[in-house]
Order: sequence, then structure tokens, then C-alpha cells
Amino acid sequence: MVMQIKRKCCCCYIQEYFPVVVYQRCSVTKTVIHFIDTEIVKGVNFLKISEGLASLNYREYLRRRRLYSSSCDVFANTLDYSYFHSNILYSFPSNDQIMKIFLHNFEQNRAIYDNEMNRLSVSSLSCDHTFKISRNIGLVRETDNAFVTQFQQLFICLNELGEVVAWRLTKTTTFSEIEDILVEVQEKNSLRGTTVELVCVDDCCRVRNKYNQVFFNVAF
Repeated sequence: MVMQIKRKCCCCYIQEYFPVVVYQRCSVTKTVIHFIDTEIVKGVNFLKISEGLASLNYREYLRRRRLYSSSCDVFANTLDYSYFHSNILYSFPSNDQIMKIFLHNFEQNRAIYDNEMNRLSVSSLSCDHTFKISRNIGLVRETDNAFVTQFQQLFICLNELGEVVAWRLTKTTTFSEIEDILVEVQEKNSLRGTTVELVCVDDCCRVRNKYNQVFFNVAF
């Protein structure tokens, strides 16, 4: 049993430090994955990231061609750079593949994100639906290749520091779709010994009573 545990820990250690992640039809370095995550955090879309990687590959191709020309004593302007498209460096992930890489990496680290969110406390809660993000979430219909959205809006809960403490993609703005995650926020807050003192919503006159059923005696 001890040997099995040690072997498993050793495999996890090797896997963690192995620089390449293998997917169904491609493999990428972890440096590329970190680059993709960084660009997404900055708000860059998948297509622009794909174009950026292609541009970086072309720059690397040119750098290697210059090294080759200098070592062979060949003038750089005599080299035919059209060979780039048949070179292995021309290969780069499409926007769809980058999306899959991002989702796979998210699932790998989901527990870390959940733990980070669960530790956040709330004294002032701000809740709102946003409609822009949901337009980019959907699937491509096979019959006509049309992009079909699956949700109408994203519901977000922020604490007094602007940190996301809960979120959900919803099809309507009805309270029934979000009630359970508000209850979850309240329960986690109670376990930490803190209470929600203020709730900010854009339609408080309409939903105030419903929020009061979850957060007792709070100001709006």
C-alpha cells in the first residue's frame, strides 16, 4: 500500500512538471496554456488569440531562418520566406481548439476556483443580470451551422470588494432561477460567522420581499 501511494505521488509529480499537455488531436506546451489564460483574462477573444499565436510562430520562424542564414553565410534577403506555410512552425491552434484547451484547463483547476470563491465573505451584496456575455455562449447547429445561444443572461453576485461570490447563466430574470445560489451564499456566510447587512439590486421594489426571505433584516 505504501509503495502504491509513493508511486502515485511520483506520477503526479512527473505529470505536474511535464511541459506538454496532450489532447485528442494535438498537444501544446503549458507555456501556451498560460498564455491563453492570460489573454482571456485581458478580454481577448479566442480568434484573436489564435491569430496572435500564428504571428508568434511566424516571428520564431524568421528568427530561425536568420540564424540559419548567418551560420551558412547566406544573405537573409535571398531566402524564400514562403516556405513558412509548409513548415512545422506554421501549425497553431484554431479558435475552436483554443476554446477546448481553455475549457479543459478550467475543469482541471475548477476545485481551486471553487475553494477560492468559497472563502470570500460578504457584508454588502450587489446582484445584477448582465446580457452581453450570454450572447457568446451557445452551440453550432449541425443542420445549418447557425450559432444558437443557450442562455439569455448571466447573474452575478459581488461582495463589497467587487469579488465574485456567486454566478449563474440563466434563461430568464425570474427569482426562482437564482434563489438557491443566494441561499448558498447566505449559508456560507453564516458558517464564517458573518452576515449580509446590505443588498443592492436594480429592481429592489419588485424583488425586495423575495430577497428578504433569504437575507433577513437587510437594508436595500
